[in-house]
Amino acid sequence: MPHSARCRRHAISFRRPLLQSLTAALLWLLCALGRSRVFCNTAVHQRSRRLPRRQGDWIEVAEAAALEASGNATVLPVFPLSSIYWPGTEARLNIIDPAYIKMYDDILLSGSRRFVVPYTRSLPGGRVRYAEMAPDDRRLFCIGSLLYLTDLQEVSSQTGDRVKYVVSHEVQGRVRLLRLLNPAALFETDSEGNKINYLKAEVELLPEEPEEPPEAPKPPKAEEPQEKLQEPGPTWRENLLDSWRQLHLLSKHFEEPRVGEDFFLKIGPNVSTWVLSAAWQELQVATQVDRGQKRALQDVEQFLKNMKEQNSEMSGQEALQKVPRGLLRALSGNVDLSPDFWEPLLQILATNSPEERAQRLLELVQDELKLSNTRLSLKQALSED
Repeated sequence: MPHSARCRRHAISFRRPLLQSLTAALLWLLCALGRSRVFCNTAVHQRSRRLPRRQGDWIEVAEAAALEASGNATVLPVFPLSSIYWPGTEARLNIIDPAYIKMYDDILLSGSRRFVVPYTRSLPGGRVRYAEMAPDDRRLFCIGSLLYLTDLQEVSSQTGDRVKYVVSHEVQGRVRLLRLLNPAALFETDSEGNKINYLKAEVELLPEEPEEPPEAPKPPKAEEPQEKLQEPGPTWRENLLDSWRQLHLLSKHFEEPRVGEDFFLKIGPNVSTWVLSAAWQELQVATQVDRGQKRALQDVEQFLKNMKEQNSEMSGQEALQKVPRGLLRALSGNVDLSPDFWEPLLQILATNSPEERAQRLLELVQDELKLSNTRLSLKQALSED
C-alpha cells in the first residue's frame, strides 16, 4: 500500500545530486534497450547497527477467536504498516483494501477519527498479508503511533477505482498495545487477496514528557566565589545537530541524498526529538534507495555489456527481458528495508525520556558519520593511486 509521511511545520527537502530518483538512469536504460515499461519493487539490504531484539517489545499474532473488550478499556482500530510515523508529524495514506475503507467509514461515523499504526513486517512492496507471511514475521511492535484523521478525499473516479481514499492525518502521540481483540482479522481476505476486516485492540495512551530547553545556570550566592559560575555544557540538541551538520558536509563528497541547505535553520533551536527522528528516518530511507539504485545501475550496465559480447544481434527489447528481475526491482526505487534498519528507530519510538531518545538518535548519526569518514578516507586514498 503506498503511503508517505512528512514533518509538520518543518518542511524537509532532500537533495539527490546525481540520480534524482533515478530518472536519468532509467532514461539511459530505456535508450539502451528500446522502449519498455518496468513496474516492480526492490529489497535493499543495508548496514545497520544491530540492537538486541527484546521479546517483550513484540506481540505475536495468530488466528484466534475474538475477545470481548474489558470494562472501561480504551479500544481503537489498528492499521499495521511497515513504516514508523512520529508524533508531531503528518501522515498521508492511500487507502485500497476494503478493510481499511470500512475502518475510515467507521471512525468518521463514530466521530473518533483516531486509530493506531504499529510497525509490522511485510511482503515485498509493503503489503501486509499475514496469511502469506512466515510465522516469525506475524508480529506487531507493542508501541504504535496515534493518528488523527484531518482530511479524506474520495478519489475512485480519478484512479479508476485503484485507490478509494487519499487521507491526511496528524500523528498525535503514542499508545501501547495491550490486547488484540480480533487477531483473525489480519488473516481474512477476499478472493482477490484484499483484506476485508480490520483489527481492534485495547490500548494505553502514553503520556509525553515535555521537551523543554535546559534552564540557564543560576548565579552563585553572594558568599560564593564568582569562579563557581560555570558555562553550561552543550545540550543534547546541540550535540545531535552538530554531528548531523558534519554528516551533511561529508555527504556532498558522495553525491547522496541530504537535507536541504536551510534544514538546520527551519527546524529551530527547540526542535523535538520526534521531528528529528522523522527527518532522520526519511533521510536514511532516501539514502538506502539511492545507494541501491546506483549499485543496480552498475550491475545492469555490466549485464548489458556481457549480453552484447555474447550476441551482438540481440535487440534491446530482448536484452531487457533477460535482465534479472532483482536488478529491475532495484532500479524501480521502491524499497523494502530489512528489520535491522527499523529496529533502532523502533527503540527510539518506545523510549519515553526525550534525553534518552536524543542519545539513541545521536548514536545512529555518529555511526553514519564514522562510516562516511571511512568511505571518504578510502575514496581519497584510491584517487591518489
